[in-house]
Amino acid sequence: MHIRAHHLLCIQGFQGYGYSDTFINHLGSVIKELSSNQIIEITNDIDDICNACPNCDGNMCTAYEKSVKATDNIVLKKLSLFPGTLINSYDALLLVKKTFKTRESLEQICDFCPWKYVCKFYLSLE
Repeated sequence: MHIRAHHLLCIQGFQGYGYSDTFINHLGSVIKELSSNQIIEITNDIDDICNACPNCDGNMCTAYEKSVKATDNIVLKKLSLFPGTLINSYDALLLVKKTFKTRESLEQICDFCPWKYVCKFYLSLE
């Protein structure tokens, strides 16, 4: 499974909001699949979550590509990972929790996100 770096944060904060019912259901399925602690490949490109997004044309995000890729690269740097990193999902999510402990640590990452005020991960931080 391929997961965008910034989606490692989204996965932990998901509460059932999203771009469409199809996207919401798909993201819920991906999160459930990740709970089996499988090996994932971290990317800064279209991933298995993006595939159900109405803003994805199959090759890129038609609405936010530039800002999303920049966000992925910030997350990669802060996590000391790189595109293509293979890691089990449990360790990846734990690394996010250890790295991002305050809302301030999410500056430049969650600033543009329309879901941040309903995100359990973002709201759990001070």
